[in-house]
Amino acid sequence: SNDLALLEPNSYIELPSGQPSAARLNAYPDANGTAVFYLADGNDLLSNRKVNQIELNANGATNIIVNLGGTNIKFDRGNFVGSLNDRNIADNIIWNFPEALSVDLRRGMNGSILAPEASFTNRTQVRGSVVVAEVNSAGSIQNGSFTDQGLSLTLGE
Repeated sequence: SNDLALLEPNSYIELPSGQPSAARLNAYPDANGTAVFYLADGNDLLSNRKVNQIELNANGATNIIVNLGGTNIKFDRGNFVGSLNDRNIADNIIWNFPEALSVDLRRGMNGSILAPEASFTNRTQVRGSVVVAEVNSAGSIQNGSFTDQGLSLTLGE
């Protein structure tokens, strides 16, 4: 989780600024097909009253890393639409919460969740793997698996 958090972002998250509308994850993958997103506070995306949909423009990305900061994450706003509901794409997404101590899902999430220090509460459906410290689930976890498409981590020496 910490290694993924150190990856340099090459893609961006566009949040609505006026009326409620879609948040867009716009991928600009590197030569290896990896798109890396970063948002200092994951709640700005997942618990934002102005976000009514969350969509992804993958632009050919084969690995998608979404690094979301914050210690207490709640996903209770917006729904995944478009390619975020495509299993072939979702199997290549990691939602990384390197700072999280709690992650509370109240909306369906597609992709693998990585929050190794977090207590995880799930009240919905997750289509992907979940790596957390503790699980409290009233929902379903459909173990998918991240299908690495040539992801290579090259960090400082």
